[in-house]
Amino acid sequence: MPSSYSTPPLPLLIRLTAIVALCLHCVSAQSSSTTPTPPTAVPVFNPVGCSSTKGCLFKPKGCTPHINCSYALSYRSDSQRVYLELLGAVPAAQNSYLAVGFSSDPQMGDDSVTECSSFNGPSFTGRLSYNPGHSNRRVGLSSQAQAELLTTHYAGYSNGLLYCRLFHMIAPATTESQTDVRPLSGTQYLLMASGTTTGSTDINPHSFSGETFPMVSDSPLSLTQFPIPSQPADFQVDPNTASTGSPVGGGGTPPVGSGNGTVSSGQTPAPGGGAIVQPDGFTKAHGNVTTVGGDREVMDGVE
Repeated sequence: MPSSYSTPPLPLLIRLTAIVALCLHCVSAQSSSTTPTPPTAVPVFNPVGCSSTKGCLFKPKGCTPHINCSYALSYRSDSQRVYLELLGAVPAAQNSYLAVGFSSDPQMGDDSVTECSSFNGPSFTGRLSYNPGHSNRRVGLSSQAQAELLTTHYAGYSNGLLYCRLFHMIAPATTESQTDVRPLSGTQYLLMASGTTTGSTDINPHSFSGETFPMVSDSPLSLTQFPIPSQPADFQVDPNTASTGSPVGGGGTPPVGSGNGTVSSGQTPAPGGGAIVQPDGFTKAHGNVTTVGGDREVMDGVE
């Protein structure tokens, strides 16, 4: 009995095979082009642990880091180093600075300064400077001596905010360092400010009004009040895995405004793009700020 199905001619088989292969290629290409790539989490200022495992200062009262804080600072220490987190609003993605001054009083003058700054370009890194009065100058130390005192773990800019993680030796390694770099073993008033830079060395005056007016602690604080046995876990994360920021030593150029706001599970988009990790308790209010005499904001509480 003849079969109801006959094999198509060879030329027709070749054409059908080619069409099927082309369709499969189109489906594959379309699938790969529409599959989103999960973003890499960017290091953030995490307020969890403030007052229990680290000291924290915030401006303004009740602000949430990376959302509505003008400034945020944290500190903790092991036997040799103070681990600092600096977060603050800066004027631009380059040629700007965010700094904390260590002072014997709540006024600017005779202060050692640890800054996260950019000169002549977008690369932010930790540097040391000094306020002899109402001005700022570079410390009189070699690059090697500064590197022994201060290490940049991470520096990243996004949407008007600069976030930096720094290691600072508690005691200056040499006698000459102590003329410009205050030992961090005692109590200090903490003064935090931001502004612009000029050329390769000059820090310009900070704002004298508004939300970026300097934050000042209302009493001297001990930077070694929150001891830890070793380098904290968040300072051990390889910053090269982050989607923005400079690697250890500040030797990179962080991309500015990168990211498209797309996030994976467990993340929230940073305003203007990029992704930040939303840790437990991230939205908890921290800090307490009051205005003294209407012209200077000081911290009246430390978490």
